[in-house]
Formats: sequence, C-alpha cells, structure tokens
Amino acid sequence: MVERILVGIDGSDNARDALDFACRISAQIGGDLTILHVLMHGRSAEEMERLARAEHIVRDSAPQLLPGEASVPMGMREFLAHPEVDRWRAITEIGNHIVAEARERAEEAGARNVSAMTVNGDYADGILDTAEEIGADLIVIGRRGLGRIRSAILGSVSNKVMQNAECSVLAVHA
Repeated sequence: MVERILVGIDGSDNARDALDFACRISAQIGGDLTILHVLMHGRSAEEMERLARAEHIVRDSAPQLLPGEASVPMGMREFLAHPEVDRWRAITEIGNHIVAEARERAEEAGARNVSAMTVNGDYADGILDTAEEIGADLIVIGRRGLGRIRSAILGSVSNKVMQNAECSVLAVHA
C-alpha cells in the first residue's frame, strides 16, 4: 500500500505530467501527496528557461519583483538579468509560484492530503533527501528522455533518483 507519494516538479511539461500521474495515484489508490520543487539557485538562466514555462512564470512573478515597471521581460534570461531583480529572491519567488500552482492543480485533481515544499540544492539529492525525510513509499518524477548517449554522458535527475532511492520510483516519460 502506498501511504506517502513524493512528486518532484520543476515547472516543465514533463513535471506537470508527473504531477498529474501522482495525483491520479493519490486520488484513486490512496497515499498522501507531497509536492517538491528544488530551487534553482546557482543554475544558469538558460537552464531555468529550459526547465520552466518561463513566459508564464515571468509574467506572474514580475509584478511582485519589479513593482512599477512598465514592461515585463519576456523570458527568464531577460528577467534574471534585469538590474532591479534580486536573483536569489526571484528564484525563490518563481519556485514558490511553481509549487503553489502545482498544489492547486493537485487539490483540484482530488489528491489526498496535499502538501508542498521547496528545498535548496542538487535536484536529485533534494528529491532523495526529502523522500527519506517524509518516509515516501513512492517517488514520481518526470523524465525528459535525453537519449542513451546524452544521458550516459550528462546523467539525469531521473536516473540518479532511480538508482539511489530506497523506495519505488515511477518516471513519467511524456
């Protein structure tokens, strides 16, 4: 029986698919759902732009971070390069936005006892550490599908989690 489900999200379409799958498991089979986002401090704007739906997130986060600014930057790269943006605060706000949106989506989908959190650090380590802390029975993560060669050279979060988790892992490949 699955009692605790952890789903890792990063704002990407694959993560949204993983969240939806985790919600279905929680609603239909049972298990409390914890949503986790590992904050992207120290990551390049290009990587953040690739991972997140940047235009949507920038549009929603910019008013709090750039009050009184007439025009909102169009992409994550421009947003984080803006002279008035405190990068640390912006990344934290973006993470909070991603988690809040995911929590609302999970609750609407009927997931049980939804909680959401952010942590700092390496993506895979953050997921593995949180799974251990909450006693997760199942980790659900999205998988981008880098391909065999790129994945072997670059590694991937999903591979690291699958190889090192002490519970079951479900990698959702869209």
